[in-house]
Amino acid sequence: MTADRPTFPPRHATGHPMAQALAQPLAHPLAHPSSPAAGVWPGQRGVAPASATPATSATPATPATPATPPPLRPDAPLHLLMGRRERAQMQRIRDTVAGHPALAGRQLHWHVPARAAETPAAAEQAARAAAAAGGLVLAIGGDGTINAAAQACWQRGVPMGVVCQGTFNFFSRQQGISPDLGEAIGQFTQALDQGLVRPVVPGVVNGQTFLVNASLGLYPRLLAEREAAKRQFGRHRAVALVSGLLSLLRAQRGQVLRLLERDGQGRERQRMTLTSTLFVGNNALQLERVGVDEAEKAGRRRLVATTLAPRSAWSMLQMLWQALRGRMGQHEAVDSFSCTALTVEAAGWRLSQRVRVAFDGERSWMHLPLRFALASHPLWLVAPPPQAAGQNAAPQAEGSAAPLAGRVAQA
Repeated sequence: MTADRPTFPPRHATGHPMAQALAQPLAHPLAHPSSPAAGVWPGQRGVAPASATPATSATPATPATPATPPPLRPDAPLHLLMGRRERAQMQRIRDTVAGHPALAGRQLHWHVPARAAETPAAAEQAARAAAAAGGLVLAIGGDGTINAAAQACWQRGVPMGVVCQGTFNFFSRQQGISPDLGEAIGQFTQALDQGLVRPVVPGVVNGQTFLVNASLGLYPRLLAEREAAKRQFGRHRAVALVSGLLSLLRAQRGQVLRLLERDGQGRERQRMTLTSTLFVGNNALQLERVGVDEAEKAGRRRLVATTLAPRSAWSMLQMLWQALRGRMGQHEAVDSFSCTALTVEAAGWRLSQRVRVAFDGERSWMHLPLRFALASHPLWLVAPPPQAAGQNAAPQAEGSAAPLAGRVAQA
């Protein structure tokens, strides 16, 4: 449901201290100089702020894609980042890669973390080595591995390829990349040989990129319990779904958040909401599967935020049933809206200034306020043109080798 929630009352509405705390105005944190949205593409000039934006708030410059993507050499060294998983699965991946005819004669450098927690460090090592040698990074694994590689490559401007071996693989599916290990490697090498690289715009929350989603509240807890279930029962979709169901049915505690959103015209709006979770999506495919309102805008240089009000176990079951039918947005507890930037602050004393945030299946502690935005420069993806699009792709420059996206890939 997309109906706006009531805005908080002005400070003079009541003398109650809680009401005063909730009514304190937000000092337009979207204009904060450290905001990830407050940049432009390298070498590009910004666009003047929209007239609809209040004078006290600075509008981030509208990004424009660099004229040319980074150069690709078919003989460039490949730095392969593989996420941790069962020993037999890791050996299967290594054997498939080593025996793939498209990789014969290429320089391969493996980066395999000893523990899952060391994946970001391994990704940083791979991106640093690739940048120094004019090479590429090929990430092989689930959402967490892909995210770690994307963060490191995005920061250094290193092109990367993706071979998703996770549970749902929303990013690779939307990019038209095969879930089959051998086929995905073939797609990557074909794109590399043909010089096919395209820009993808990640979402960013407090400096951390996300390709699929980022959230706080119920969803990070759900992910933690899902990972525990996978370690015990195996990495299967059925395990993930059952674990998620049990998490939803547990008692929920709502929290009051103050949100400042910016739309595509630069207009800003504040709202106060009581929610058990805030979910910010950057992947139209995932949002469309469950029927979130405005899901298609996640593929048109927008983020789509969804809040879920605390409800009883029975109401949550009803919402889950509607999500399975692709109608989650029709549930009365669900509210969605699209934006180009979103700032989240605590309202009152119930929420700590330090919250756990989930991004692409990983989790980290962050300090409020949280600032969600589209990245200030693109991630360069080496892949064939997708049959359909919907990703946050940057506009294609004339003469660029980066292909534009089409419609959202259907599963």
